[in-house]
Amino acid sequence: MEVMIAALKKAGVKFSQLQVEMVLSSIESIKTYLRHSSAFAFLSIHSILKELEHKELQVIDIKDFNIPRTFYFITQQGDSGQLPDMLMKFMTSKSVSDNFRLSYITMIHEVVA
Repeated sequence: MEVMIAALKKAGVKFSQLQVEMVLSSIESIKTYLRHSSAFAFLSIHSILKELEHKELQVIDIKDFNIPRTFYFITQQGDSGQLPDMLMKFMTSKSVSDNFRLSYITMIHEVVA
């Protein structure tokens, strides 16, 4: 929520200026509500791909408005394998990492005898 408020502030919009109609805790409940109302919501485009394809929801693009998110890589300690390594290399490439904040967490697997 703090990230969204900061993004709104950067765009010159105070959170208090928005009329909050309802606060829902799951993406599915938000999408269901949106289908039956004239409300707007801030959602990841990836969460509504099916609804966009079926023309149930639509994107309203706001020029120069971004809500940055942090993504975490969580791996077991040691060799993570070729595919996870390729994904992490791609996600940390300059073209991708400029759009995302990435953090790394290595899981330490303890063996209890």
